[in-house]
Amino acid sequence: MRRTLVKGFLLVLLFITSVSIAGGITVYVWDFPAWSVDGDNYAWIKSMMREYSANHPGVSFKLTEIPWAGGDKKLDLAVASRNWPDITRGPLKAHYVVQGVLVSTDEYINKDDYYEPALKGATFNGRIYGFPFYMTTKVVMINREIFEERGVRIPTFEDPWTFEEFAQALEKLTYDKDGDGRIDVYGFAASAMPPDNSHLWPFLLANGGKIIEEEKGNLRCVINTPENAEILGYLAGIFKKYAPPYMAAYGDADAYNLFKSGRAAVYMSGTWAIPPIRRAGIDIDVVPFPVKKKGDSFLELWRCIKLSDIHTKRS
Repeated sequence: MRRTLVKGFLLVLLFITSVSIAGGITVYVWDFPAWSVDGDNYAWIKSMMREYSANHPGVSFKLTEIPWAGGDKKLDLAVASRNWPDITRGPLKAHYVVQGVLVSTDEYINKDDYYEPALKGATFNGRIYGFPFYMTTKVVMINREIFEERGVRIPTFEDPWTFEEFAQALEKLTYDKDGDGRIDVYGFAASAMPPDNSHLWPFLLANGGKIIEEEKGNLRCVINTPENAEILGYLAGIFKKYAPPYMAAYGDADAYNLFKSGRAAVYMSGTWAIPPIRRAGIDIDVVPFPVKKKGDSFLELWRCIKLSDIHTKRS
């Protein structure tokens, strides 16, 4: 039964420690918010649990809803207290493998069903943990209506905006729409809080910075560089001038809701956000990340970090 159970969820799997109740089994699931269905960000996991229970009498689920902001810490505390859930969703954490709390899914995985980079992202020391179910990238979304209303040029991949042009555009896009003397439309919406701050990594890369590098066969963090310090100062100014107060301390859900409500002109997030924002009636376009100078290729800059290389080294 448990083999069928884990195949029903394309999630990272923790040790099965389910409690049997009156001849049945209760599976404890901790999950993060997903896309909204009628206002419920956990609707998709709830529907799968209901379907599985209907097809497998005696199996029930208990869902704990955890936020993206701080949810990882809650999981870490659960592991530290040896009171972890059975199933959760998220990136592979190598220290969970080292602590012995993750189940390898090698025997359940048909590698032909997955893209190789997805499997590498779930691999540690040559073994696979969890079921890869989602791959994404970071994108810059703009509200076309606001851009056109404010007379701001929409950048293209053939003619992207520079850091300077990006700041100039955000200045025009931050304004008092209803004339009451207070800003009610902001140029910029994004989170600077982990794990959502990965939306901002492209700025570091575009400025010539790095996050990790290889040295004598080992990987080391190189976040403390002049290039990174420069661009982080630039981003601090962007948040201070063109985003709502304390926006940097908010999670991606807050930035998403601001953009979806039409109160932000530029939003940085994952591709997952595009369909629901379009369904909300926002006329959006996807544009390139800003570059340091004209002629820079962001795709080339991305090559300074290859996640597949990181996992190969760890293996």
